[in-house]
Amino acid sequence: MFDLRLSVARAALGRPRGKALAGVALAVCLAVPGGEAAAARRAAKDCVVQKFSEGVGTGTGWNPPQVGNIGSGVPVGTVLATRGLSISSQFNYTRNLEVDSHVVHGAHWNGMGWSGISIVPTNVPGVGLRVKPAGASWALKLEREIRAYASRALEWSGEENPLDAFPSGLTVELVVTGTIPSGIYQVTGPDPDFSAARMTIKMVQMASQPASGADISLESGKLSAVVCNSEAWFTVEELITIGGVTPPLVTAVCNVDARYVGYGREVTMGRVAVGDFPRPGARAGTVPFSISLSDCAAGAKPKLALYAGVQGLVPGVPALRVDSAFGYARNVGIVLTRQGETTPLAIGAGAGDLNFYPFSSRPAVQGATANFDLEAHYQRTDHDTPVAPGVRPGRANSSVRFQVRYD
Repeated sequence: MFDLRLSVARAALGRPRGKALAGVALAVCLAVPGGEAAAARRAAKDCVVQKFSEGVGTGTGWNPPQVGNIGSGVPVGTVLATRGLSISSQFNYTRNLEVDSHVVHGAHWNGMGWSGISIVPTNVPGVGLRVKPAGASWALKLEREIRAYASRALEWSGEENPLDAFPSGLTVELVVTGTIPSGIYQVTGPDPDFSAARMTIKMVQMASQPASGADISLESGKLSAVVCNSEAWFTVEELITIGGVTPPLVTAVCNVDARYVGYGREVTMGRVAVGDFPRPGARAGTVPFSISLSDCAAGAKPKLALYAGVQGLVPGVPALRVDSAFGYARNVGIVLTRQGETTPLAIGAGAGDLNFYPFSSRPAVQGATANFDLEAHYQRTDHDTPVAPGVRPGRANSSVRFQVRYD
């Protein structure tokens, strides 16, 4: 008589780190709501909003750079990843005109008609891109209005060089907009139907500070005879990658049963008599168990591969070795099959030696659960003492790892 215990080790995939991710913002702009700044006595001229291609604008990396499995359990509106952008502009002070002046940045989406949407679809179905002023709760829209989001009162101290800079911050978000088909995707640009979408930044000067979100589309930027008015536009691709940032990856597959995440799950094999193995290849003590996936993305086609744990494989037999310490069983291994079948499943010697088996012949529907139903069997192998065959009693623990892949 002996005990056999089979530990199934951890799964390869887990849930995303969070359903809603904190925004990443650059502390480079002055929020516009609130009271008037101190009066300025110089106007601005020669204003220029600088393009990213000019090497002036900067951005943080995506947080996170790779979005874990979002499956079907992540609701529409969830922010998957964020990054911060710094918009740069510069201007000259007017030496001989004393007026109150504020330089202002405003922004909107354009190039696609005025639909009023605030999320631009990306090349990944079910994932959109949204832009917000840093620290603000409102987002830019595809609309005629250009919304003020940052401003600064002008005061020139009289230095010899009248050139100055005015930066402002934006937060770019990737947002769930619908069903994401199964797969691993890199977000690189807009949906082809939205290829003309542009984010436009407008810089003007105004006599007074505008409220946050105020429309500055009709502002000319002219104070007395001095004009400060500049615009620049930015593509979706630039918003994603400027600064040499790698586009983020989005994974939409299934969630692995939590029992397998971390240390792993133990499947108790129970006690079997030595007499139940009368000949080589005889099996006994069959125990069923399942590896379960849940919250599958639409169309997911999961496959399972098994490979040996620390004990390794029985030479020449598709079976797991058991522990070889003193007092453990001899001439026995553990074979894995699908439930109700007798053909052993191939077990690799390591993570580079894998044979994948489909969970089902049909793709998963959105939110589905998929089970890979297995059976573990003790099998007489006679590999430990071939000159003295027969199972020797004792404990017989082994382990197996698995990976899940998607077509």
